[in-house]
Amino acid sequence: MVDGLKIDDYPRWDYYQDTAQLVFSDGEQADLVTDVEFVGTLSTANDTWMWSWANFNLLEPVCSRISEVRDIGEGQGFPLLTVPKWNADIQDGWHITAISSWSFYLPSCRNSVNQPSLRSLKHPNRRMP
Repeated sequence: MVDGLKIDDYPRWDYYQDTAQLVFSDGEQADLVTDVEFVGTLSTANDTWMWSWANFNLLEPVCSRISEVRDIGEGQGFPLLTVPKWNADIQDGWHITAISSWSFYLPSCRNSVNQPSLRSLKHPNRRMP
């Protein structure tokens, strides 16, 4: 996607919470505009993940659909999808983002209990805060 859309060629990008848009531009004129959904925040300072639905500093338009992921977690018994904030590292952040993306774009698979990505997050060393 980065190569195809040449995202790295844009000198500037901005996001607008009120419209839930990500805008790539040359600094003066918008060239590529897309909708955006904030998944969450990974803090490397304190090694935690916070879901966007739990972050009250975000506007509703940028986290309007992420509660669907929480609902999947509740239905499937995956607490890392339902607990607002938990201990995490960068790998966890990428996994959670991928899982969230998967849940939006493959809705027919949402109720599958054989979700390897979700199972990989339920390892015995993972402790909830």
